[in-house]
Amino acid sequence: MIKGIDHIELRVRDLQQALSFYKEKLGLIDHTPDSHMHFLGTESEAFVVLVSGREENGGREKQALDHLAFSVAAVEPAKDRLQEKGIEFSSERTDTNGHGRSYYFQDPDGNTLEIYGPLEAG
Repeated sequence: MIKGIDHIELRVRDLQQALSFYKEKLGLIDHTPDSHMHFLGTESEAFVVLVSGREENGGREKQALDHLAFSVAAVEPAKDRLQEKGIEFSSERTDTNGHGRSYYFQDPDGNTLEIYGPLEAG
């Protein structure tokens, strides 16, 4: 019945700033550049939707997302490429079996993002 995640929608404060981050820093492609909703992803699929209009509730922003994880082919080279683009990582975690690693960072709206992938054979 359920095969996986189709997409995740992020409400952002500044749509142009968010688009720039996801396209220029993470290399995602905008599949709907002339729309009020921007579907971003790889050449073959879109899985992140950016929409303007983050609301506030009593001074505290509504935010139900814990984090968004992106899979990568090899985590260390991906981490190095993101650092070259100015991404600062807040934490990292290695799987208990030692096969994969996660690096965590934030987008311009403070959403926690993760890259996860296998460790290269050493």
